Amino acid sequence: MKITSLRASNNWLVWRYEQRKDSKKPTKVPYSPLDNYGVGTDEADRRRLVSYEIALKIQTEGKPITDIEPDQGYSGIGFVFVRFNDTLYICGIDIDHQDTDSAFVNGIITLFSNAYIERSPSGAGLHIVLLVDVIRIPQITENGKPKLDKRYYCKNPNNGVEAYIAGLTNRYFTHTGNTIQDGQDTDQTSEFLQFLDLYMLRSQAHTQYDAATNSNADKNAATHNVCALSDGQLLYKATNGTKFVCLSAKATATTDCLTKSACLMYPKFKRTYRHTDRPGTMARRGQRDRPQKHNDNGGNIRRV
Repeated sequence: MKITSLRASNNWLVWRYEQRKDSKKPTKVPYSPLDNYGVGTDEADRRRLVSYEIALKIQTEGKPITDIEPDQGYSGIGFVFVRFNDTLYICGIDIDHQDTDSAFVNGIITLFSNAYIERSPSGAGLHIVLLVDVIRIPQITENGKPKLDKRYYCKNPNNGVEAYIAGLTNRYFTHTGNTIQDGQDTDQTSEFLQFLDLYMLRSQAHTQYDAATNSNADKNAATHNVCALSDGQLLYKATNGTKFVCLSAKATATTDCLTKSACLMYPKFKRTYRHTDRPGTMARRGQRDRPQKHNDNGGNIRRV
């Protein structure tokens, strides 16, 4: 996405650092430049957002604070994720607590050659802003509202990466203008889907649990193709994904591996499958071994 396009819409606000009792570090609290009251990111608060120029003017003409003193102006400006045009929506990726020159971070950056990328306010993180077709993003309906499919994290606790999408998540991004890469106003949905599978996918066990318990899951969500992965990307997925391989290593036969691993990972399977040491005795739960019929020498059938 181009920085000029990002700054062209009326979806801007100001924010300040504030220390809250339940937080160890300062929180970036958003405010409307129109009335200096706190502002949210849902549809009802959109009328209280302003242009980039007005937000910057309010922030710079006040007293930008360096310490946590909420009555001395605003710390910066930011924007809410909104619809960009008829088909594309603004989307953001926040990379925090990572070495921005690491192979991990570079692996994400290389996916988005047409995205706008800047440094975060701390200088220790990156913000990536791009455009996606939200219809192609896997999603569910929760309390009557579309949400990102629970197969994926919005905030991945394992790698410090966050992802936000207009129409599916209610968040805002701070904006520094400390540009690393300017982008283009092109559709990067395919790249974003690959990013979700590589860096935001939950474990297999969690995925199966969500799918079984969420009755509002959108079964008609668009499917997508996962492109070929490099050895490094496959290794990352393996080390952060399911423990199925570890379970499989304990089994001696392929069939035992699949069955025993499934029962260990998903206890509900035990209700429909009963292990046995004797071949040919798979049976429904609770069904006893029935006595067999034999023919004696007199031709009479007797039970044993």
